[in-house]
Amino acid sequence: MGIACEFRAVASLLRESDARVAALKQSVERARAQADAASASVRQAQAQLGFATVRAPFAGVVAARNRNVGDVLTPGSPIVEIVDPRSIVFTVRIDESVIGRIHPRQPAAIRFGAHPERPLAARVLRLGREVDPETREFTADVIPERLPAYWALDQRAEVEIVVGANPRALILPASFIVRRNGQAGVWIARRGRAHWRDIALADAGVDRVEVLEGLSQGDVVLAPTGIYALMAVSKAAP
Repeated sequence: MGIACEFRAVASLLRESDARVAALKQSVERARAQADAASASVRQAQAQLGFATVRAPFAGVVAARNRNVGDVLTPGSPIVEIVDPRSIVFTVRIDESVIGRIHPRQPAAIRFGAHPERPLAARVLRLGREVDPETREFTADVIPERLPAYWALDQRAEVEIVVGANPRALILPASFIVRRNGQAGVWIARRGRAHWRDIALADAGVDRVEVLEGLSQGDVVLAPTGIYALMAVSKAAP
């Protein structure tokens, strides 16, 4: 009788233990299920975060920001404009008369209005294949070797393209040239007086001209301001 009672007590304890083990297994399974659900939620959140992160296809400089924090975006709407500084070119308009003297890889110089005394080395990248029927000009793209510290898109600049070198050329500042009825000329100093001289010109740069005819080595050219025929010499170019 005593052994039977003890057996029933042990069996009851075993059943209770089995029940607790089963309950613990269920708790473990629920915890695993919750962990899996949490991991899935993390992956979904990371995916959504990835949609919110905008990555540029190349390294560059933000030139414009079209949207602000809090704005509602629609598919296809621009957020920012990014520029690769290495892709920036300057488009130059050139008279068609020199089209045969311009070619790719030709050296050039770019001057900005803020610092015209600091030209940037550049080269001709490509030439346009159309001439403006009104201005009789064609375009050329010039690429700088480097950009200044501060620049902006659509900024204006002056460009010089080296089309050749002539060590014997006579070069004058463009400000010394005077035109009379369309004829270019200069004032030269001779025997203490200012005398007019007709000349033929060719462009030599943004602020310089090449004298093709009308002057010789050694002629002293006068600044035109205040100079009139038969006036005493007052100013001379060095």
